[in-house]
Amino acid sequence: MAEFSVQKWNLSEIKRELYDVYNECFTRRTSELIYSLKDVQAAKSRTRYELEDDCYEENDQYILARSYFDQREYDRASNLLRDSKSDVAYFLDVYSRYLSGEKKLLDQRPILNIGSGEENISHLKQLRSELKAKRREKTLDAYCLWLYGIVLTKLKLVDEAVEIFCDAIALKAAFWNAWEELSKLVTDSFMLTNLSIPTQHWMYTFFKAHVLSSLNLGPEAIELYAKIKDNGFNESTYIAAQMGRTYNTMRDMESSCELFKSLIQKDPFRIDDMDIYSNVLYVQEKRQELAVLAQKLSSIDKYRPQTCCAIGNYYSIRGTHEKAALYFERTLKLDPNYADACTLLGHEYLNLKHFAGAIQAYRRGLDINRNDYRAWYGLGQAYELLHLHRYSLYYFMKAHSLRPNDFRAIIGLGVCYEALKRLEEAKKCYWKAHQVGDEEGIAIVRLAKVYENLGEEDNAAAAHVEFLNFTDNQLIVPSADSLAASYKYLSIYYLKHKNLKEAAKYAEKCTEFPQVREDGKSVQKQMALLVESGGLEEIEDASMKQAPMHVTMQTPGMQSRDESICKEEDNSLCFTP
Repeated sequence: MAEFSVQKWNLSEIKRELYDVYNECFTRRTSELIYSLKDVQAAKSRTRYELEDDCYEENDQYILARSYFDQREYDRASNLLRDSKSDVAYFLDVYSRYLSGEKKLLDQRPILNIGSGEENISHLKQLRSELKAKRREKTLDAYCLWLYGIVLTKLKLVDEAVEIFCDAIALKAAFWNAWEELSKLVTDSFMLTNLSIPTQHWMYTFFKAHVLSSLNLGPEAIELYAKIKDNGFNESTYIAAQMGRTYNTMRDMESSCELFKSLIQKDPFRIDDMDIYSNVLYVQEKRQELAVLAQKLSSIDKYRPQTCCAIGNYYSIRGTHEKAALYFERTLKLDPNYADACTLLGHEYLNLKHFAGAIQAYRRGLDINRNDYRAWYGLGQAYELLHLHRYSLYYFMKAHSLRPNDFRAIIGLGVCYEALKRLEEAKKCYWKAHQVGDEEGIAIVRLAKVYENLGEEDNAAAAHVEFLNFTDNQLIVPSADSLAASYKYLSIYYLKHKNLKEAAKYAEKCTEFPQVREDGKSVQKQMALLVESGGLEEIEDASMKQAPMHVTMQTPGMQSRDESICKEEDNSLCFTP
């Protein structure tokens, strides 16, 4: 990872580049970065308006077309600029045509339309043909190349889109929109290091941090964002929001929550990124704070996608899943490319047992963002509930590949293998999930059941003891059924092994649970008969109190804790050396 210092970043020159981009193509992200450098004097700038005489000749026409564009009268703006010659006017022309086509497409299709028919993408094909010809003539500027890349992405021509975005960045390295669109197409670290982009430019640092965060490489992303802050962008609300997003991805909810709280103090009427904050509050089960946030956002602008998302989270935490789904649908109507809203809508459909809708929502989210762990995991859950375990296995594998140390996906893999009667693989998955930090103790309980099914009594007993110790040490409240099952098994196990002291302890615990009360009483009766008959003396063997767990944390056939535990090979989970 490259080292950065203030001497390497000329803040005055950076601010000049940002002004150039802002003057040429008004973008909110650029204006936010400019404001974060408010104490820096920008170097002298010459914008494209000063350089192009033909743009000046079309200025009146451009101003009128821009007013139409701002009012979302895209066809009217495009018609006015049909014969324009300057780069800036041509960009507004083709961009208006693109947005017009997208608006009509959105109006005609349902919220979760995944497939695109031939007639629906005709505007994209026309734009592709036109922009392709212009590129051959080398007459496209960075902004038109950016639009060309978006068109190619929509047509799923990813390799071509990557090349075009790289060309746009080479022409205008400070143009963040091109970097941002390119980041959506980066699938792994290898691809990141092999892109033909100016890695020495200061904007590359922003891009790399953004990509690392989207690839679930949170610690590396946080390190880069911290260096960006130290190099003059300490007041940037964008950087603070991105760090909050990254901590959320890392499931460090406390750090994420603190960052968003400080962000609200700096910018109390901010709506951008507040949907992520609402997700954080949802996970933390802070219902009151989530209600306050949703009400505040609604008072600022009730029709923003982020507002609808926050309100949806509020209804979801209350258990009103119908209303939550309604607001997430409204979010997608306002912004059909909102991947998080698709995933959250899938969760609500899952709670409503609307499995077909959930699957469609998750798939729509993955069409937008292939690196969304929650969407892959959600698909795994949906197919698991439908008892289609081979499909579920595939999606849990995808989720696990994105977050190798997330216990939820590993438990999901174990459940699938258990359902498919592949108990050895299930056993490894549950043990791995327990190792990496199962917060609820689910993995060790399921591991105990697998040992029972395999007839490994000592290991099963050890797993049950481990579960009980875990619940005591972690101060969690396990389900009554799990506790009852452990107490029942251990009481019978210790009776069988003639350890009456331990058997008595667990049998007494059984009587506290209605579902195993009779089993506990049965063990107590058998113990009393044994003692009365004089055929057995109570054995107090301290070693029996902690039955040995015959599972090693690292075996020749298993990978270390920090590595992925699976790879897809003949539809099976393999533990490679």
